[in-house]
Amino acid sequence: MGTACAQTPEASNPQVARCAATATQALTESGRDGRKVGIIAADRANASIDRWEASFSKANPRQVATLITVPVMANFADDAAPPRVLLEARCGFTDDQLLAFELVPRAIPLRP
Repeated sequence: MGTACAQTPEASNPQVARCAATATQALTESGRDGRKVGIIAADRANASIDRWEASFSKANPRQVATLITVPVMANFADDAAPPRVLLEARCGFTDDQLLAFELVPRAIPLRP
């Protein structure tokens, strides 16, 4: 599993590690967009931990206390374009239990 080793509080948080591991497992087992995924890099150092206390998402209305987001880059195992995809793993936790998970396309901020 490719994870960042930077010394940030997020990088060493067990919920962030679990979210990154869940994303890696989902991509390894199921691929993405019908394509097999090769190398996966979950960037735990740039994860975010937010107090949420709301519905996880529009697709999953389950209430969660904490929302973890982890940037993920998945490199496809074939020669088709595009060669990689940038995703965001979103994990909802309550009382240290993972209650909700989704992988969504990562929004890339535009440069000014």
